[in-house]
Amino acid sequence: MHERPQSIRIAHLSDLHVLDLTGTAPARFLNKRVTGVANLLGARRDAHPIRIAEALPTALGPQGLDVDHVVITGDLSNLALESEFARAKQVVTSLGGPERVTVIPGNHDVYTQGALRSSRFESFFGQWMMPTPVDPADLERVRKAGRQHYPFAKTIAPGIVVYGLSSAIPAPPIFAWGEVGSEQLSRLRGLVAAEPPEIHTRIVLVHHNLHTRSGLSERTSLLRDRDALKTTLRDIDATVLLHGHTHPPQQHTLAGDGSTWILGCGSSTWYKPAHDHVAHFNVLTLGDDRGLREVQSYKWNDTAGIFERDRSDLMQSATQRPLSH
Repeated sequence: MHERPQSIRIAHLSDLHVLDLTGTAPARFLNKRVTGVANLLGARRDAHPIRIAEALPTALGPQGLDVDHVVITGDLSNLALESEFARAKQVVTSLGGPERVTVIPGNHDVYTQGALRSSRFESFFGQWMMPTPVDPADLERVRKAGRQHYPFAKTIAPGIVVYGLSSAIPAPPIFAWGEVGSEQLSRLRGLVAAEPPEIHTRIVLVHHNLHTRSGLSERTSLLRDRDALKTTLRDIDATVLLHGHTHPPQQHTLAGDGSTWILGCGSSTWYKPAHDHVAHFNVLTLGDDRGLREVQSYKWNDTAGIFERDRSDLMQSATQRPLSH
């Protein structure tokens, strides 16, 4: 029998938006990518410097915070191109192997119908979405399964399981909807129902946020079945849900369920200081008693070229901002 660790520290990254157009033929932009490129040349120009993404392995490695596990909640790319995934894979590989790193896709990683049909994200990152040790023979099955691969379950420490959902679906230009779907939610319940009794901490990953946003963002970028996901989180007694999608950090709890935390770390590469947009990631400390003990936020200091501690009290602010039913 394994002894439970006294605590485990998990780094939460999201929305790296690695941009690399190397070798991309012009014809690849004759679809929704036209609006994506226009955005990259306009409002998002130089908004996600690759140097920040490439600083993350040092920040989280043995010479830095030396966390036990790293999760990335989607949008590793901008346009779901092979060149972007190859560059993002270099960053993920530097963070660690599948025993240390878990990833899920975001809407930018399934930007077009072609990316979805080809299971492009799963082809590049399948090994980080499987139980360890990874059987190489299973990687092709993950690629062929595509969206049917989700949710996956991954034990990252005795009694602690991470469940990866996909809310990533192609959407029309200017839209960034997400949807998990009833099949995934049913499979998630099934995974939990089949677990041994020693599982005490459940960490759910999804890209899209669960809170209500304002104006155009709410209408164009919402998770269309977020209420169903909230219900499922209660049903499976989830400890915490980690999400991306919203580039500023977010902290909430489920209304009527003070034990389930909803945390978005914000974009881990976003840097527009004139608009007070600074890259963030979180480090969660979980105890052996199912409790989320602490959440520390780290933000990018561009002058020093490092991530440094942000002293805001995330858990206190989350308690004061419960999500509605």
